[in-house]
Amino acid sequence: MNISQDHKNIFIGIPKTGSSTISRMLTCDYNWSRASKHGRIKNKHAPTSFKFCFVRNPWNRAVGWYWYRQNRSALGGRGRTKGREFKEWLMNPTTGAYADFGYGMYYNQCHWLRDINGNFCMDYIGRFENLHGDFSNACVKMGLEPPGEMRHTNASHPQLRKHYTEYYDDESIEFVRYKSKEDVATFGYEFEK
Repeated sequence: MNISQDHKNIFIGIPKTGSSTISRMLTCDYNWSRASKHGRIKNKHAPTSFKFCFVRNPWNRAVGWYWYRQNRSALGGRGRTKGREFKEWLMNPTTGAYADFGYGMYYNQCHWLRDINGNFCMDYIGRFENLHGDFSNACVKMGLEPPGEMRHTNASHPQLRKHYTEYYDDESIEFVRYKSKEDVATFGYEFEK
């Protein structure tokens, strides 16, 4: 979560939605402070601040998380994907994409869009699929100069990745649909054919 110096604007970072890129830009280019890596809105901010975030297609997000976890040793190696096939990792209940590590894929993206009382509280929701354009729109809404360009921070091995649809079979497609049903319903995401 990033907060502007005047506390009028708050960015909520959802894991694997471009949040590192946005957070870096807010702290470096706009002099915002970083309150936490990922957080939720507290009631004291809700009434007056402009709150925004980004969401991502859940199937693409899972592939991004898989590649992100390739060489990460955080969490004591839990959820690490190196040497594991995507589907096995995705669907494993104890060490997979949706295992409870307190962040990542365990929570639907909608979880991060609610305040601590469970109420939806975002003023603007951008999409990872249109990161630069939607971040520029958010900047305009906050009265900030939109960025000329964006350098993707923390990209998960883009040179090695195939299109996300190539990682799935029918069973794994339906598994993500079930696990992400609230995101699918709320944001209208579908698995591309």
